Amino acid sequence: MLQNSDVNLLSDAGYNSRTIIIDDAVSNAIDEDTLIEIRNKSLSKDPIYAIFTSGTTGVPKAVLKDHRAIIEGVEHFTTKFGLSEKNIFGGQAPFDFDLASKDIFLPLKSGATLHFIPKNLFAFPSKLIKYLNERKINTVFWSTYVFRIIENLKGLDKELPGYLKNIFFTAEAMPNKVLNYWRKYLPNASYVNLYGPTEVAFNCLYYIVDRKFKDSDILPIGGPFPNSGFILLDENNCLVTKGEAGEICIKGTSLSMGYYNNPGKTAEVFCQNPLNLNYTETIYRTGDFGKINDRGELLYLSRKDFQIKHRGRRIELAEIEVATIAIDFIDAACCLHDTENERIVLFYQSKFECDKHIILKLREVLPNYMIPNKLIYYSKLPLNRNLKIDRIKLHNCIEGRQK
Repeated sequence: MLQNSDVNLLSDAGYNSRTIIIDDAVSNAIDEDTLIEIRNKSLSKDPIYAIFTSGTTGVPKAVLKDHRAIIEGVEHFTTKFGLSEKNIFGGQAPFDFDLASKDIFLPLKSGATLHFIPKNLFAFPSKLIKYLNERKINTVFWSTYVFRIIENLKGLDKELPGYLKNIFFTAEAMPNKVLNYWRKYLPNASYVNLYGPTEVAFNCLYYIVDRKFKDSDILPIGGPFPNSGFILLDENNCLVTKGEAGEICIKGTSLSMGYYNNPGKTAEVFCQNPLNLNYTETIYRTGDFGKINDRGELLYLSRKDFQIKHRGRRIELAEIEVATIAIDFIDAACCLHDTENERIVLFYQSKFECDKHIILKLREVLPNYMIPNKLIYYSKLPLNRNLKIDRIKLHNCIEGRQK
């Protein structure tokens, strides 16, 4: 669907296939007989839309979602969190980011109000908070980055979003230092940590924050929504024991249909549950590592790609990131492995360059073999379009291609 003004853009891009102009479509008479025929043939597992993964650690892929998974996700969210016409949403995510599905579908189901927050406001906390208060916004589904930038700029020190009561966050792991800042100023709000890659509909796991955490703690991602489940598998496709790390594998009706026009990659990660030899049961291998804590909650540890072997020792790069972000003067951090030179490289964001201070702080909490070999300072770490730290760009920096 296009507006007339977009036609030339497609032509300039070399697109020659069929196009439909919105103005032409809405002016046509409604063919009720055709619509009834389509509805009678429709299935709950028919595709509803495709959306691209962020490409944070590789090439973006088009994930195909089905009606049943989306409808179930909407039902679970509205029921679990009591969403209704009293909720006033403040939308942050662009529509090509999977997080936006909450902003689109949940208000339609619950009768809530949705305000699309202008993108430029997120760089100016005072203006953003003024916008939230003027519209009495009480519910947000935001990327973790937004909360982090407001914490970095101490945006809550002068004025509070007085109506904000329901705070959901996802996309990247939430540092407890950032969450504790928000909980200090909005102690009566409900905070929910959501987990779910683009390959599932909505989210498959959630954790309602119910206790205090230290800045250096890992925030749980909790447990599954109804009709979703997970298992933790080791490198031999066996269940890990409690407290051990394993790959998070999702199962249930929240799974997407796979990658559009990419059967090879789909078969690689949407595969048979190796623990079930009796009937077909598809799981999605997320590539994320997690473990169960003493309370029975699932903790997200890191990407499978971020577990490295360095000088004979196995290291979770995410542990270094968590320890770094917990430092008072650090705003954000990303840790990568320079395999060619056998170095752990720490990229950090702060108001000033402070390599020596960071090393001293890390030596207090990490063993020597986990101390980064090289630190690279950024006043602002690069982000991809979904507001995640752009690890591909930073990898290129290590290889000398760009900075």
